[in-house]
Amino acid sequence: KSEKCVEQKRQCQQKISEGTTNLNEIKCQIIEVNDKYDEIIKSSNKEILKIVDLIMAEKSIKRENILGFLIDNINVDKTYVKAVDTILENHYFTLIVEDMQTAKKIVEFIEKKREEKTSKEFNFKEFYFGKLTIVPLLNIKKFNEFNYPNDKNIVPLIKCVNYNSKIYEFLKNILFKTIIVKSLESCENYLEDNYNCVNIDGDYLSKHGFMYGGYNKKKYGIYTVYNKLKELKEEEKKEKSHIEELNNNIEKIDDELRNIYDTKSSTVAKKNGCASTINSINNNIYSNEENIRLTSEKINYIQEKKQNLEQHKDQLKMQILQLRNNNVNPDESEKVGSTDINSLNDEVKKLKEELNKIRNEYDDFKNKLELLYQKRNENDSSIYMEEYEDVDIDEYNNDLADKKDHSDKKEMENVKSSIDKILINEKKHKKKILDLCHQMNQINEELRILEGKEENIRKKKVLLPQGIQELEEYRTYDKQQLSAKLKSVTMELKKYSNVNEKAGDRLNILMNDFNELKKRHEEINSSHKNIKDMIQHIGKKKDEALEATYVKINKYFSEYFSLLFKNRKASLVLKKMNEKEYKEKLQEMSEKRIKRRIIDEEVYIDKITGISINITSNDDEKMTYTIQELSGGERSIVAICLFLCLNKIDNFSFFFFDEIDAALDTIHRDNLSLLLKELAHRGTQFIITTFRKELLEYSDNMYIVKIVDRESYISKGTKNEAYEIISIEEKHALEN
Repeated sequence: KSEKCVEQKRQCQQKISEGTTNLNEIKCQIIEVNDKYDEIIKSSNKEILKIVDLIMAEKSIKRENILGFLIDNINVDKTYVKAVDTILENHYFTLIVEDMQTAKKIVEFIEKKREEKTSKEFNFKEFYFGKLTIVPLLNIKKFNEFNYPNDKNIVPLIKCVNYNSKIYEFLKNILFKTIIVKSLESCENYLEDNYNCVNIDGDYLSKHGFMYGGYNKKKYGIYTVYNKLKELKEEEKKEKSHIEELNNNIEKIDDELRNIYDTKSSTVAKKNGCASTINSINNNIYSNEENIRLTSEKINYIQEKKQNLEQHKDQLKMQILQLRNNNVNPDESEKVGSTDINSLNDEVKKLKEELNKIRNEYDDFKNKLELLYQKRNENDSSIYMEEYEDVDIDEYNNDLADKKDHSDKKEMENVKSSIDKILINEKKHKKKILDLCHQMNQINEELRILEGKEENIRKKKVLLPQGIQELEEYRTYDKQQLSAKLKSVTMELKKYSNVNEKAGDRLNILMNDFNELKKRHEEINSSHKNIKDMIQHIGKKKDEALEATYVKINKYFSEYFSLLFKNRKASLVLKKMNEKEYKEKLQEMSEKRIKRRIIDEEVYIDKITGISINITSNDDEKMTYTIQELSGGERSIVAICLFLCLNKIDNFSFFFFDEIDAALDTIHRDNLSLLLKELAHRGTQFIITTFRKELLEYSDNMYIVKIVDRESYISKGTKNEAYEIISIEEKHALEN
């Protein structure tokens, strides 16, 4: 049962993973279609969709009386989609209802909502009825049936649309005398008969002679995008419901598994109880077997004693017969042996009684032993079944863990894919945000200019009352006095004709720019100071980390070097600037800055200039060597030691060395082989190419590379094959 539950859970998890992938694909398609939908559909139509959703959720309005939008009640073949889009584009989001009463209820609902102060779902105050067109079907004027001409070059548009039978009269009103033609050039005759003509590409020619089209050549129209979005949303709902069902099934399976685990724990407890009873039974069996052994020994002893007594009895009978034959009086003989015979008979009786008791005890023990054997067999069978069930449950648990890991991995992949999609959307939103920021900067610039103008106007308004006070003086003047005053004022104004009136505005703008630049300068200085402090902090941390790493590498370097070179020691020396050199460096940097006209100071100077290697001999420690004084083999050993030290810091998984023993002699090759063997046992893998025998001695696997007809072949080999190849190469080298 647990195996079936685990299998069902695995299948459900697999279906969930498939459903989540399908759901993610549907969401991606919805995002793409939504983008197209936003491009095509007007903002007013989006508001209509929102309010109709609220109307459909209203309980006071009968939902069965609302047929929905026109676009929801028609079905169009792909061939005629563009033509239908051209004619019905402005009618797609017309709300169709059964009767006038339903239309009135919808209007009352909108008015009621509009009177409310706030609404989280929709802003009814900004909504007006011109956006939503409601068509009660019972109020539509019915036209007589019209027979279209039997012409192969035209198709009535109403015949290209599959529609709900209830909206026939409404469609007939819109599509009356509208036909699809092959081309607009051949529709002059139809225009005379008051036909509206449209071609498959969506170009439209009305009966009044108006023509439009040619510009709307989009791949997808409103009808296609709307229905595609509708289908995707339905698929999304189905996938979500399917995933919820699968999750519920998984919860049920988990409950069943919990019950199984509970029964398992109870069976384990029973098993432990049975095991304790079996142990006690085994102990009783061992004690009973010991008693049986003792009683069997007693029985054997008594039987031997009985046989001895019978033999003694036979001997006495023989003696009596002999006495009779020898004419001896039996009475005398009886007197002589009566006491012995009586005593023997008493002993025989006692022994017989003991024998009977022992036989009875033996039979009882035998029966008990058979019962114990039966119980033990029953317990063994139950233990075997429980162990078998335990093994099955352990296997199921392992399978369940593997399946959980597999499902977790799939979920992680799905999460990663969703994260990638979110990142793509985030990039799009960031781009939109940048555009909005650019627009906001432009608006701020315009506002700043307007504020400057407002300041100038305010200053001019301050001067206005003085002018008003002076007006009172001129009211008593006559025309001649006013004309004379006007001439004097114009003469005064001519003196200031060369003055730039916009200089004040320009000054205000420059002052604002100056203040803004000053603020930015202060911000840049503070950020520059923070950056300098951060660089100094990082430099100090770097020096500390470098010195700590240097101490570790120096320790391991000296150890490895002493293992490879038995008579020498080596150490790494960290080179640093002294105070004098540091000051000279600062002076040099300042001179360079003066030449280049750099104002900023150097924030950090690295005091560590490099690393040197100090090598000494064990015979004479005062004798030191530099790296330039070493031979080629010694230099290669130094390089190998440095590489192995780096492994202590970073823990490389493997090393690949190409003929590192080429410049070494036999002793140093042996030392290197022993060191590499020890490091290999610690977990590091070494891949080495060589033409020497010393490294082959300690290698685990060997591969031989041969060149035949300018092609390389790799094969696994043995030590003997490798030795033969190397010996042949050495012979060729000696001959040459």
